[in-house]
Order: sequence, then C-alpha cells, then structure tokens
Amino acid sequence: VDVYLTHWSFRISQPQQNWGQSLQYRQDGEAYARKNGQATFEEVAQTMDKLFREGKIKGWGCCNESPYGATRLTATAKLMGLEPPCCFQNDFSLVNRRCEENGLFEMSSPFNEGVGFMAYNVLAG
Repeated sequence: VDVYLTHWSFRISQPQQNWGQSLQYRQDGEAYARKNGQATFEEVAQTMDKLFREGKIKGWGCCNESPYGATRLTATAKLMGLEPPCCFQNDFSLVNRRCEENGLFEMSSPFNEGVGFMAYNVLAG
C-alpha cells in the first residue's frame, strides 16, 4: 500500500473538519472516548510505524484530522523516533477553504512539520 490513511480520526471528540460542519471542540466526548478505548496518539504512531517497518505500507496519514490532531500526531511520531505521517487528507475546494484558515496548511508547511496534503471533494460536489 502506497499511503495508508486512517479514515475519520480515531479521536471522536475532535471538531468536524469537513462538509461545512461545526468546528466546535466537544470536550464532553473526551471521557466517553477514553473510557471506551480510544487509541492514543502514541498507539496510532506505533501501529503505523510497525506496518511501515514490516513493508506493508510506504507511508501513512489521517483523513479529516484537525490541526491540533495532525500536529500532535506528527510530533508524537517524531519524538518517539517512529515514521511520521507523510500526508493528511481533508475537504478542500473553491467553496470550502477551511484548511487555509484553521492552521492545517500552516502545520503542513515545509517550514513546520513538512507533511503533505491531499484534498478531497475538490469540485465541491
């Protein structure tokens, strides 16, 4: 597999990042998520690194991740000496340009984390 993307973040409390949904952080979901086995950033990074080292994937990333989650996931992998994500995929079109405003493009910049970006729904259809 060239790029393995986790679809819809493993964090249920994160703000929605697509289709014009609310960007409101839902703190009330944190306790439920943690109680019910939500994966940690460390667990996700370790799992993806294992798949990378076994040669099952050439790179990995997340789809619909928030700027906080993308930054935290990338930094966690790097701090642990693991293969960091190579890309993130979010909704981006002429109609929905949130990634320019919410910090995701800043995180992806080669001057910061240097992680690629793949848009979906580019025709806003």
